[in-house]
This record gives sequence, C-alpha cells and structure tokens, in this order.
Amino acid sequence: MNASQNRSGTTSRMGQNYLNGRKYQQINLVDYKIYQINQSYSDDQFDEVFAKLQQADWIILGTPAYWHYMSGYLKTFIERIGQSKDFNTLAG
Repeated sequence: MNASQNRSGTTSRMGQNYLNGRKYQQINLVDYKIYQINQSYSDDQFDEVFAKLQQADWIILGTPAYWHYMSGYLKTFIERIGQSKDFNTLAG
C-alpha cells in the first residue's frame, strides 16, 4: 500500500526494490476517497480498499515521513481500520 501522494515516487520505488521482482498489487491511497472517522458520504471507498487488504497474503505499508510521522492518507486509513467491525479479519 502506497500512502504517498506520488503514485510512482520514492515510496513506490522503495517498495519495488524491497519486493525484488515478486508479483504484487500496489494500492495507491491517493486514488481513493477515504473520509475521516464519523464522516459518512456515499462516495467513500474505504470498504473497497479494506476488501483488497482482506484478500492479501501480505500487506506492506509504505509512507513518506512528513515531519517524522506517516502521511495523512495512511493515518486516516489506519484510524478507519480501527473503527471497522471487520478489523479482526486482518489478523494472521
């Protein structure tokens, strides 16, 4: 999962190098509308992205470090996972 605003920037390249030619699907959070906790809009795509994670064998999170912390894209997504009733489906 690429949590950078840049789909093919440094974070993406680092993921490619780490995976060293293995087959993978990159999810770019910048391509999805994922709203903050307690905001409810019909075009929210959290469930779509979360379903992709539920199907994955491995999840690698990549984020640029902004002011020594993760990107807002990743922070919002992790907060939403914590509020999800299906949170435990990622265990293991």
